[in-house]
Amino acid sequence: MPKISALYVLRFSGLQSRRGPTRIKLNWGQGIKAPTLLEAFSPSSFFLGNPALKPERARNFDIGFEQLLWRDTIRVEGVYFENRFEDQITFVGEPSTAGGPVRLSDGRLTNFINNDRAYSKGFELTTAWHPGRRLQINGSYTFIKTRLTEAADVIDYNTLLPLPNREVGLSLLRRPRHSGTFTASWIGDRFDLNLIGGFLGSRRDVDPVTFSRFDSRNRPVLAARYSKVDLGGNYRMTSRVTLFARIENLLNQNYQEVLGYPAYRLNFSAGLRLRIGGAR
Repeated sequence: MPKISALYVLRFSGLQSRRGPTRIKLNWGQGIKAPTLLEAFSPSSFFLGNPALKPERARNFDIGFEQLLWRDTIRVEGVYFENRFEDQITFVGEPSTAGGPVRLSDGRLTNFINNDRAYSKGFELTTAWHPGRRLQINGSYTFIKTRLTEAADVIDYNTLLPLPNREVGLSLLRRPRHSGTFTASWIGDRFDLNLIGGFLGSRRDVDPVTFSRFDSRNRPVLAARYSKVDLGGNYRMTSRVTLFARIENLLNQNYQEVLGYPAYRLNFSAGLRLRIGGAR
């Protein structure tokens, strides 16, 4: 599939000791994703495949910059992006048969069709700071807006129990509008220490009990926002043996990345990593 990339470099004479060149980057491309074997050929009566499915199509565009500062010890990057998705494969089910195959206009039965259209757009900011030979600090923030602009309505495929698709105009599943990460690493001759943090904003999800994407008041089901901090380290005992330890969920947060699958609270793990073969 076609893809175009461009890079433009701005240099500032007399300021190189504090400010490096500015790089402007642009990318545009198209891509496809073939149907899975399940979607195309499944014989199941509740996941009946559709051999006539077309590949999913996507168009992507992004433009951004990269800037080095303070004798190249700080790197700042920013990017704006837009993605358009067409012919997205979606599951459709006949309500009168508890989700069985629907009959298409040509008489075929299936649970999968090309129908969904969606878009996403937003920006991402990242920074990396190397204040010393051993210390590295990184951070990122992402804002993304997503919308489902077209989707299959069950009403299009049967009139026994017509149910219009209520998701059109809403954000895509499990796509938080706000997210970010933070890492701080100290790298020694034999010992490494890493502090890793991150957060996810609220996002649409599926009720793990009813499997519905809407609650009893017809509101979208939302997974709560959360933040998480981990601490880990490595100690190289020899060239082939490394001792590692990790504390996950350092702040003992109660969260679910996906509804119905609660994460572990504060927990600890440790072990040995052995390398076999290769140069010493």
